[in-house]
Amino acid sequence: MAKSNDFIKCFIQMSKSLEDRDNIFEKIEEFVCHMYGLNRLKQVNEARVALFEKTYKFLDTETFKLPKKGIDGSSLPPCKSELYQQFLRACYIAQIWSNAHLKVPTSDDPEDYGWEEIDNKYNFTWFFGSQLPTSIDEITIQPEKDDDDENIRADSSDSDSDNGSERDDYD
Repeated sequence: MAKSNDFIKCFIQMSKSLEDRDNIFEKIEEFVCHMYGLNRLKQVNEARVALFEKTYKFLDTETFKLPKKGIDGSSLPPCKSELYQQFLRACYIAQIWSNAHLKVPTSDDPEDYGWEEIDNKYNFTWFFGSQLPTSIDEITIQPEKDDDDENIRADSSDSDSDNGSERDDYD
């Protein structure tokens, strides 16, 4: 329970100016891991992997097969990039509430705290970076190429040209 006091102090710091933003966020990440029952982990991306492997019983030694019931991403914690944007928005709101007694509760720009202005309205910034991999190669295991495979391709393309057919090679 000693960690609880650390987390409480961290949440209190969120309502103040964020000079030490990175250290506070690290504690928030650890708190989220604790919320999901992963007390030994301190990073949400590691927690996501651990929960996925636990839920879908995926081991490194076996080939992953999609479960019949599908994958429920809502049971996983947010990724680090998304959690950081949520953290920024929570800090901004906490600062406004902690200064609600003032005429101007904050002079900070919402765009520095996880919002973006579009058509005079503020929308959430969900995360930075690419949501999806830039290519399928980043997320799949590519089979090793054999020299025999290259020879077969060369032979088949030679036979295609011998038949007079014009075929574009997209490989």
